[in-house]
Amino acid sequence: MPPHGKGVPVRMEKRLPLGVNIPALVGSAAGMNRFYFKDRRNRYETGAIGCVRAYGDESDGAFPIEQADLLWEEDRRFTLFGGMSFFDEPTPPEWDSFGRIRFVLPLLELHREENVCRMVLNAFPSESASQSDFAENLLETLKNLDAMPPSVQDKGIPSYTETLNPGRQRWQALVDTALDWLRENGARKVVLARKKVLKSTELWDPVALFHCLGQIREDAFLFFCGQKNGDAFMGRSPERLFRIAQGFLASDAIAGTRRRGDDPEDDARLSAELMASVKDILEHRFVADYIRAQLAFLCKDVTMEASASPLKLRHLQHIITRVSGRVANGHAPFDIMERLHPTPAVGGMPPRLSRELIMRLEPFGRGWFGAPIGWMRKDAAEFAVGIRSALVRGTELHLFGGAGIVTGSDAEMEWQETGHKMENFTRILRGC
Repeated sequence: MPPHGKGVPVRMEKRLPLGVNIPALVGSAAGMNRFYFKDRRNRYETGAIGCVRAYGDESDGAFPIEQADLLWEEDRRFTLFGGMSFFDEPTPPEWDSFGRIRFVLPLLELHREENVCRMVLNAFPSESASQSDFAENLLETLKNLDAMPPSVQDKGIPSYTETLNPGRQRWQALVDTALDWLRENGARKVVLARKKVLKSTELWDPVALFHCLGQIREDAFLFFCGQKNGDAFMGRSPERLFRIAQGFLASDAIAGTRRRGDDPEDDARLSAELMASVKDILEHRFVADYIRAQLAFLCKDVTMEASASPLKLRHLQHIITRVSGRVANGHAPFDIMERLHPTPAVGGMPPRLSRELIMRLEPFGRGWFGAPIGWMRKDAAEFAVGIRSALVRGTELHLFGGAGIVTGSDAEMEWQETGHKMENFTRILRGC
């Protein structure tokens, strides 16, 4: 069935047994578009396989709002899965298979929430095809899905060599330039990122890596976006960009980082150090104030937690403040995404100037790193920020880590922070 076929969309839904292994089914769908997303509190998980229509591949840089609205005019329950690049510039070569912005209406959806598991089948019957041909195509696709292996086979982690981009000396120069820029422009913050490329003589298995990520239990979103050619973007992000549910919009301000302690006493010491750090509290306040201001534009009755608190993950801890409000009429998920991204947690303040500096200084393209990734319907959505993440591309595994540079930042400490963030992923691999 062509992904851009014409016709009136069809949506069919069926209850499934609770024992269905959604990550295994998504991981087993080799050679197809596939997507998985699990909420931070394990309240639900959702998977998507195949593509009957893709949105957002336009070259003019516009969000595919009108195309999605046409779909939702037929049925507001249609769900789109996907994400976008951090910037609007041409896609870096390693991210070619993802595009600048791409959302997919899948052939098959799998959802589990509140002790209910269900399957949704989407289709666009071709206007020129007969009903019998259409039914035959659907049956053939379902038979192929039914033949997939029931579980993920963990093949282990291959040996690899590491390359840092930028290296240590260039990182020092980038941070020094950023500090000069902050002083000269009266700006408050810019987030600089670096990456580590793990090069293997074997192909990296994205499903094995995804299986490793899925074994971790922590307060983080789990996401996986796989392309037909085998490229995949995945991660365990602690950061919610936004959630829409029952007319309410929620977002999280997260900034400031320390590692977890080696024992409870050490962990408490590091947590107290983080919450008392002038630099980290200032960085966090930039993010919280920005998100509250954006929600004030999008919502009524905006509320923000009176005080920040530590968010403890498996290997790292951060400062978090939660912000929420009642969505004003007319603001759909694409509007909200465009308004919020990028927050100062991954970009900087002021947003436009910091983005320009990032594009000038960083020696690689961010692609989907640090950008929104998730799912949306007409009046419901949830998007994580694509951090604590990795890009799988053939024999290369790209890991990313960013740090907020503010007045008083130290290049060595920021090097260590970004290292801890990338090490978070390699620790998962070693543990698996």
